[in-house]
Amino acid sequence: FPVTISQFVKNVLKYEWRTNKASKTGYVKAVQSPYKFAGEFSFHTIPNEYSYTSESPDGIEPSGKGAWTIFRYKDNNISAGVAYRGSYKVVSLGFPIETIKNKRDMEELLKSVLLFFNENQ
Repeated sequence: FPVTISQFVKNVLKYEWRTNKASKTGYVKAVQSPYKFAGEFSFHTIPNEYSYTSESPDGIEPSGKGAWTIFRYKDNNISAGVAYRGSYKVVSLGFPIETIKNKRDMEELLKSVLLFFNENQ
């Protein structure tokens, strides 16, 4: 039987969509969770010469056991990223990773995601 996109997102990616336009500033901070994500960074929210923008980032909330908010938007505390660890692992963000302003911040985020995927349960 067919599965809807929202069922796939909830049951496989382990998050639920809450809102669009979740942040005007594009500033994100790591929050306390069982997973080892840290830091703060920002992404492009207005047109510029360096990158396309995320003018309407999503607010996403964890869905199910093992899913946790790992990032929040600084301007309103809406959940910006979710990680899940169970029989598999997944990390979802409410904005495109390639819109992060600082290359070093993008590399650090990617490094932390890879470490999350490679660590033992």
